[in-house]
Amino acid sequence: MIKDLLLHGWKSQVRSPFWQRSLAINILLGLLIAYLMLNFLALGFFLDVILQDAFPGESPFTLFNGFLLYTMLAGLAFRFLMQSFPVLDIQHYLLLPIPKRSLFHYLLIKSVFNVVNVMPLLFIVPFAGKVVFPEAGSTSGWAWIGLLLAIVLFNN
Repeated sequence: MIKDLLLHGWKSQVRSPFWQRSLAINILLGLLIAYLMLNFLALGFFLDVILQDAFPGESPFTLFNGFLLYTMLAGLAFRFLMQSFPVLDIQHYLLLPIPKRSLFHYLLIKSVFNVVNVMPLLFIVPFAGKVVFPEAGSTSGWAWIGLLLAIVLFNN
């Protein structure tokens, strides 16, 4: 059932008048999202150098953890301004004989694979590979990545 709902969501996006009316704008938006993703990836690779230049003598891992709350608050504000409410997408399914549990799981799965959830991972994973794993070890590094992934998903 969830697969069918995801397929309906994909078809509604592709068949929407906005998508078909302005192909050039959609290509431009796709390029902009790819550019932002590359910027986040580059930020992840060079964040330790940036933090060491800005705060000499401090550990980049400690500094990143210190700024983590502010980063998550900025992500929450960005999400509030940019992300649409997925509840509006399922309103027309509420009258059909579809279990509410399936609709709820559909909303959760749909929101997990949003661009806003992928962006933080693009700078967390390279930073962890470059700084956290050598400083804290493999087990602690994976636990740190898992914790930040949980925070990003909880921020959803």
